[in-house]
Amino acid sequence: MTYNKNFFDTKGGERLAYYLTSDDKPLLCLIHGNYSKASVWFSLMEQFEDDYSVLAVDMRGYGDSSWNNPVDSLEPLADDLIEVIKGLGFTHGDFIAWSLGGGVAMELAAKEPDMVDHLVLTASMGVQGYPMFEFDMETMTPKLDKPLTTKEEIAASMYYVPMKQLIDTEQDELLGQTFQAMFVKHPPTGEFLDDCVLGMKQQQHLLDMDYALLQYNITGDNNGNFDGSDRLKNITAPVLVLHGENDNVVPPELAQLNKQYFGDQAELNIFEEAGHGLHLDQPEQWIEAVRSFLE
Repeated sequence: MTYNKNFFDTKGGERLAYYLTSDDKPLLCLIHGNYSKASVWFSLMEQFEDDYSVLAVDMRGYGDSSWNNPVDSLEPLADDLIEVIKGLGFTHGDFIAWSLGGGVAMELAAKEPDMVDHLVLTASMGVQGYPMFEFDMETMTPKLDKPLTTKEEIAASMYYVPMKQLIDTEQDELLGQTFQAMFVKHPPTGEFLDDCVLGMKQQQHLLDMDYALLQYNITGDNNGNFDGSDRLKNITAPVLVLHGENDNVVPPELAQLNKQYFGDQAELNIFEEAGHGLHLDQPEQWIEAVRSFLE
C-alpha cells in the first residue's frame, strides 16, 4: 500500500514531506524513528485509516524532507510536527511513535499537552535519552564505565562510524541486513526492505541525531551526564509503553525506566519474540494492544 506524498512549508524554512489518509476523521499521527522515514508506517496506516485521519511525516532531515536549518536536539523536530498538524487543521489527536520518534513525541506532548489525547511509545528511546559508551574492540562490547558525552566522541565511535561508512559507500545489501537485524520474526524483505534502505541513505543528519539521542533528558533529574529539562511533568496524556523483549537497539530497561517515570500514567507491555521493530514482528498483537488503549 502506498499513499500520495504532499509537502508542507514551515515558517522556519523547511519543506516537510507528509502522507495523510483523509482530513475528516480524528487524527492519528505516526512518528518514525532514526534511520527511517514516514513510509515505514504504510502497512499500519492501512489498518487505521477507516477510523482515523492518519498522518505520517518525514521529519526534518529524513526521507524527502529538507534539512535547511541544522539542529542537534529533538525539540525543533517536535516544533515542526506541531506546525504541520495545526497547519492541516487538526487541534488534537492520538500519537504513536517509534524509537527516536518517541523522544520527539514526548517533546510535542510536553509543549502542547492539549494536542495529545493518547501517546503510544513503541520501542521508544528513554525519557533520559539513549546512553552511548566506548567499545572494547576485542570483545565488541560497550564499556559501561566509559560513557560518551560529546558529539566529537560519537563521531569516532562504533555507534556512528560503521553506519556512516556503509551509507557513504552505498552498501545496500549490508544496510538491509543491518535493518533486518532489528526484527525477530518478520524482518522486512522485498520492496519494503528496499524502501527502508533508501530511508537510511536519505538521512542527512546522522551525527546530529545521534547527539540528540545522547543528550536527551526530559526528566527533572540528571542522567549521569546531562541535566534534565523537567518537561515530562507537562505531559498529561495517558501513555502506553510497548517494547520487544529481544530489542537489540533500545534495551528493554529503558522501557522500564519510562514506565517508572510516568508511573500510573503509563501502561507497560513487553512483547515476547519481538525486537526493535515489534510493530512488524508482532503486528496483530501490536494492533490489538494499540486499539484497546486508544478506544
